[in-house]
Amino acid sequence: MLMEQYRTVVHRCFRCGFCKYTSDYAAYNCPIYDKSRMDCFSPGGILWLTHAVINGEIEVTPELGDILFSCTMCGNCADKCPYEFHEEIPRMIVAAREYLINEQRIPVNVRNFLTNYINKGYHWPAAGDAAAAPGTEFCSSDDWLLFLGDMLHYSDYARDTAYKLTTLMGRSGIRHGVLKNEANPDGNDIYFMGETDLFSYYAQENLEQFSVLGVKKICTYSPHSYHAFRTLYPTGTDAFQIAHYTDLLLDAWNAGDLDLNPVPPVCVSYHDPCFLTRWGDHSESARQLLKAIPGVSFREMDFSGKDALCCGGGGGNIYSDILGSGKGSPGRRRVLEAEAIGVDILAVSCPTCAAMLQDAVTDEGLQNKLQIRDVADLLFDSATPQKI
Repeated sequence: MLMEQYRTVVHRCFRCGFCKYTSDYAAYNCPIYDKSRMDCFSPGGILWLTHAVINGEIEVTPELGDILFSCTMCGNCADKCPYEFHEEIPRMIVAAREYLINEQRIPVNVRNFLTNYINKGYHWPAAGDAAAAPGTEFCSSDDWLLFLGDMLHYSDYARDTAYKLTTLMGRSGIRHGVLKNEANPDGNDIYFMGETDLFSYYAQENLEQFSVLGVKKICTYSPHSYHAFRTLYPTGTDAFQIAHYTDLLLDAWNAGDLDLNPVPPVCVSYHDPCFLTRWGDHSESARQLLKAIPGVSFREMDFSGKDALCCGGGGGNIYSDILGSGKGSPGRRRVLEAEAIGVDILAVSCPTCAAMLQDAVTDEGLQNKLQIRDVADLLFDSATPQKI
């Protein structure tokens, strides 16, 4: 089993605590530790619990399952750990989750999520015609496949933004198409939940479909898809050119192919998605696009870039909600940070982040103070001439 590969490594976490902090140690940046303030919920604590399981020193209990599956896989631990095995930390947590899956000792919400994918091919109850992908179907003459992902099955806002995104790409002269029957997920969250066999199945299915269609370039709406195609798929960037949509729209604007008109004066900040910034080392395209919109004044949050606070939805938590959305949850912490610096809009470039932070705005009662809007949504407003 995968976890056996880490038997000689997992104990090497020295519990120094670097993994819990931002770069300047000004704040905790491990979402699960920040909410619980218990060391067993920190990356180091999870590794020591995993070590104890491997050695048969503790039993696998429901409480242990909740701890292991509450991790959002934000990547802060791998980014901040100073030791040579730092990149292995998330993989060891994935391996521990895989072990619990094989032992059939996983939280109910995780089991339900995976069972729905195995039996039905999707998780969201609304999957079907209502979630049909907007735009024209990909054909061999298109330069880019725009992979929209399965958040369209869940979120009306994601579907509306996807429509605006494909419209913007068309107006910018970017020849692209979508998968009209995008039944398969990218698999990123399935992998990080520990169901690596199911991930491999979907990866192979997608690769075969891409091959039949003649896909050479993939543009993703979701950073989760971006990470999966670049890093987790066996072909990676060897088989495809992979970009996040903010890259293509920034290229179009720089080339003069995307016209941006003035919008009513508004103050905007940007929330970095974990799978785009920490995992993908990619943070500037969205910022440059926002600053290019006439009428937008841009204000940076205290914690940004690789120190950005997580929205709380990664690692499958948007589905399982094990970490929960109560006081001190990552999403609520993030929107309070945005409110504190006085911005009108917190921009995102990830449908998962949008859903989590929109819920957090409601939970905090900030609907009249703060909006959560996708970069593509804001660009669409500016690209559509309006009276000021």
